[in-house]
Amino acid sequence: MLLVGAIAFALPSCGHGHTAPDAPGQPTGPAVAAQLQLNAPSAASVGVAISPALVVAALDINGHAVTSFTGSVALALGANPGGATLGGATSVNAVGGVATFSGISLNKAGGGYTLVATSAGLQSATSAAFTVAVGAPAAMSKSGG
Repeated sequence: MLLVGAIAFALPSCGHGHTAPDAPGQPTGPAVAAQLQLNAPSAASVGVAISPALVVAALDINGHAVTSFTGSVALALGANPGGATLGGATSVNAVGGVATFSGISLNKAGGGYTLVATSAGLQSATSAAFTVAVGAPAAMSKSGG
């Protein structure tokens, strides 16, 4: 299991950047990243950083974590029913096979948004749809005279 913050990925790996065999007698060797996995937010609020941070994991062709992957991963909107834009750093380098996107936010409310994670040469990942709600109003201060 790969645990990143509060997100757990149930991915078999030997922990040394090698794939675990899927069947007895299957050889192991250096893992080669082939695809990405993206955990979607369950919900978000307009202008507020998605929490916990979005996590993208690099996987080999068998779905095993590739902890040696350090490539650049980009995050973009897929389905964009509200015409929102992403705030925050939308491109980060993976560390230990995981790219963590902190501070990502959307600027418009709506339902049915999806995110797409991409990296050169890897199969992209699209999140499940999620909703962006209008955030709580900012605290108001009373000024008087």
